[in-house]
Amino acid sequence: MAGPTREEIDAKIAAAEARGDTKLKGLEGKIDLLIQTLGEVRNDNRSLKTNIWTVCAIIVAAIVGVAGIIAAVVPFAFQTGIQFKDLTDQAIATRSSGSTSQPSQTPPAKQGQ
Repeated sequence: MAGPTREEIDAKIAAAEARGDTKLKGLEGKIDLLIQTLGEVRNDNRSLKTNIWTVCAIIVAAIVGVAGIIAAVVPFAFQTGIQFKDLTDQAIATRSSGSTSQPSQTPPAKQGQ
């Protein structure tokens, strides 16, 4: 039995090269698609980072705003409390000095009001 002829070997080599070229073209297409997808992911990642920074800035602004409101309201509340205490002390002193024969009976304060 004689071996394959030169033409048969050349045909087999050409067929193998054609299959390899086809596979290579498919692989190149997949690589191009992968590169395009990675570019889209990178853009999505950039927008996500921007959103995260925006949310952080909003949170910091809210904290600063609440701290400012607290800093503005707390002294006023303390001053109002001091004035209320002074008024009640005056009322108690006036009531006590006005009636020396009987101790003043004030109703107990209701809780929750």
